[in-house]
Amino acid sequence: MESEYLQTGEDEEEPQPRNENIIEPPSLEEIREMYLGTIFKRQPGVSEEINSRITAGNRCIGTLNAVLKNKGISRKLKMRIYKTVIRPIVIFGSEVWTLRKEEVQRIEVWERKVLRKIFGGKIQGGRWERRTNREIYDLFKEPNIIGIVRAQRMRWIGHVVRMKDHRIPKMVLIHEIGGGKRLGRPRQRWEKAVEDDIRKLNIGNWKEKS
Repeated sequence: MESEYLQTGEDEEEPQPRNENIIEPPSLEEIREMYLGTIFKRQPGVSEEINSRITAGNRCIGTLNAVLKNKGISRKLKMRIYKTVIRPIVIFGSEVWTLRKEEVQRIEVWERKVLRKIFGGKIQGGRWERRTNREIYDLFKEPNIIGIVRAQRMRWIGHVVRMKDHRIPKMVLIHEIGGGKRLGRPRQRWEKAVEDDIRKLNIGNWKEKS
C-alpha cells in the first residue's frame, strides 16, 4: 500500500527542511492540498476548508433546488432533507475545527440562506417581506449549525479523553507541544475552543466529566 505524508510549518511559502527521521521509500508522496475530502495545509487554519465545504453544500442545494422550492412538499420534509443531506456535507470533519469569529459568521449566513429558501418570505401589510433571522430560527426550532458543530466537537473530545493514554490522539491532547512562541496574536487552540463551548453550557470541567 502506498503511503503519503504532509509537512507542516509556520510559513507555507518557506521551504521546509527534510525530516531525516522519516523512512521514505521511493513511492512515498507528499500531499499538499486535499486528502479524503479534507484540505490540509502547512499553515494552520480552516478558512479554505470552510470555503470548500460551503461550495460543496451549494452544489448539493443546486441539485435539490426544485425540491426545496416545491410548494407541494412540506417544510418538515424539506428540513429533514437539509439536516440529513445538505448540512452534513458542510460540517463534515467539523469536530476538529477551530473557528474564528468571521468563519462562524460565514457558516451561519450560509445556513440562513438555506432556511430562507425552505421557509420563504411572509405577507405583511399586503406585501411580501423577507423573514428576519429570529423568525427563521423560531420556525426551524432546532440548534443552529454552529450549535451542531459544538456538539460534534464535544462528542469527539469525550471520545478522545476516554482513550488509553498510549493512543496518539490522547497524547496530542494532553501534552504541550514544544517550540518557541509565535510573534503577534496567538492562534486559538482547539482545546480552548472546546473549553469556551462547555463554559457557555455551564457543564464544568470536561476532563472530569469524560
